[in-house]
Amino acid sequence: MLSELLAGLEGDVEFKERLGRHGDIARTVIAFANGRGGRLIVGVADEPRRVVGLDPDSVPEWERTIASVIHDRCEPAIRPVMTIERYEDDKIVLIVSVFPGADKPYHLRAESPEAGTFIRVGSTNRLADRATILQLTREAWHTPFDEASVEAAELEDLDREAIGEFLERRRRLRDLAGGPPDDSALEKLKLVTRRQGRGLVPTVAGVLYFAKQPQRFFPYARVRCARFQGLETRVFLDQAEVGGRVPEQIEGAMAFVLRNTRLRGVLRGARREDRPEYPPDAVRETIANAVAHRDYTIVGADIRVAIFDDQIEVTSPGVLPAGITLLHLGEGASEPRNPILATLLRDAGYAEQWGLGIRRMIEAMRTWGLPRPRFEEIDRSFRVILPGAVEGADQLNGRQLLALRLAADQAGLRKSVYVANTGVSSMTAHKDLRRLVELGLLRVDGRGPATRYRLPSS
Repeated sequence: MLSELLAGLEGDVEFKERLGRHGDIARTVIAFANGRGGRLIVGVADEPRRVVGLDPDSVPEWERTIASVIHDRCEPAIRPVMTIERYEDDKIVLIVSVFPGADKPYHLRAESPEAGTFIRVGSTNRLADRATILQLTREAWHTPFDEASVEAAELEDLDREAIGEFLERRRRLRDLAGGPPDDSALEKLKLVTRRQGRGLVPTVAGVLYFAKQPQRFFPYARVRCARFQGLETRVFLDQAEVGGRVPEQIEGAMAFVLRNTRLRGVLRGARREDRPEYPPDAVRETIANAVAHRDYTIVGADIRVAIFDDQIEVTSPGVLPAGITLLHLGEGASEPRNPILATLLRDAGYAEQWGLGIRRMIEAMRTWGLPRPRFEEIDRSFRVILPGAVEGADQLNGRQLLALRLAADQAGLRKSVYVANTGVSSMTAHKDLRRLVELGLLRVDGRGPATRYRLPSS
């Protein structure tokens, strides 16, 4: 297991050569417990990553110290599991495993929840804002945000005709019960909830999916679309802001992608057929997943669809829900952040169950002859990348395709950065990059240590 942890192949991990400041340990443990759990490994230097080991005689004292720090500084109580592992027979490391907590939000005992609640963002610990603390509280109560009432909304804000059309579509597609869109049907679908003194009030899911004007209540519930020139975000070729109800956002974003991507000729036997550059099933599933599973508690953040010459990126607010990791996406596990929205979209035929939808996306890309989708967590966002067909890609390996993106993202790529991102030797990196230059996909700028590999257009 230690080798997988060192390679970053197993969940959220933080490495420490020595224990360091006690406050940092407490913040890391709190962030792990508020998220998907994680492991703190003592005895490993992080930059560059190497196992330095601990003095075997000092390990019991390390364990006592860490246990005391967690007990004295964290609230509610967090109970980690500590294990000792040997590496290459002669080095010992201490692994502190923290599991997702059931009593969120966890915070520093000396601080209020508002001032002492930490979450994990990438490889860092960040102080949680008020919206995140409320989300953590809802997780502890097992109450999804899309089930909450929208106090500013009234029953009259919901479009009964649209609800009726949904019920009929659901009956046809899923063979589920239809019927009129009366109050009983709305309550059964959790589009409304009962509030003392007010009667039935629309829920977040009800407003997002069926309100006549959803952006009146959630102005950031929209999809921003952009088509860029080349591989960088410098020049816009087209852009659009897609609002409306959830299905309208999906259809509008899908239409934007179709008009801003090419048709490609493929041979079917002796015939040549034109088909979209990207498989429509994969694009639709990606956009539908973003709309269904984004974090609607993050105010002011919208979904972004970015189309480049070589790929499509769909970025949605909010990292993966607790219980789901990047490593296990597509294995069928499903922890929808907004289960009502997810169910509505599934019943209307827009998306599959989340775990199944990811698998469907991967299979659609494979069938189209395109690389597997990539998944990333960036700051407080989740990104799906659908790689396209790059001219000359049949002559490139996966590392070289990554080099093109790194050259675009960093406005120039150094060999040392390529080595760090791919793990290859300096000689292999030189051969990979030289081949890209020979194909005219990169150009060389500078000499010696200052050498950078840039896109021809930059």
